[in-house]
Amino acid sequence: MTSRSGSRWSASQALAWIICQKPLKLESREWTSDMGPQIESAQRNLAEALEAGQVQAWGRSQPHGLLEPVPRDPFCIPGLVIIVGEHGEMRPLLPHTRYDGPRWQSIEFDADEIKHVFPKPPFLAQKWMSKNATKGQKRDSLVRDCMKATGCTKRDAEAAYKELPEELRRPRGKPRA
Repeated sequence: MTSRSGSRWSASQALAWIICQKPLKLESREWTSDMGPQIESAQRNLAEALEAGQVQAWGRSQPHGLLEPVPRDPFCIPGLVIIVGEHGEMRPLLPHTRYDGPRWQSIEFDADEIKHVFPKPPFLAQKWMSKNATKGQKRDSLVRDCMKATGCTKRDAEAAYKELPEELRRPRGKPRA
């Protein structure tokens, strides 16, 4: 993951892919207002992938510097969530949090890596459902929450629900008295 052989996406394109499976450019005003509430979640997911070494970020350590691999270390600091912002800058998730580490900018990603780590639904819906389903939770609320979080269709969310283990699925109809 240290070479840049494929096409590259800006941070805004990578985050847009995570949100809606389309590499939309913020700079070209392609983002829509409904993406706003999902940005923080997408930034966290991307930071987790960077920390785990699933995705390699490329950026500049100083303005107009050479593009080089961004080290994973800043994304691995316990108790501090470092993210890549929609404009390609590295910063803490919470603006009031102090971070004195290296500040990378103009960060971009290999498009194929992003597509591989953040695949289109229904796989994403299945992953979300297995991670977030709890015993006794209502089917309709899980399906609705899955659709909202992953951008999948109702059919994909329902199929992901059906893949859950029996003990996590709640029987339909009224409970027996």
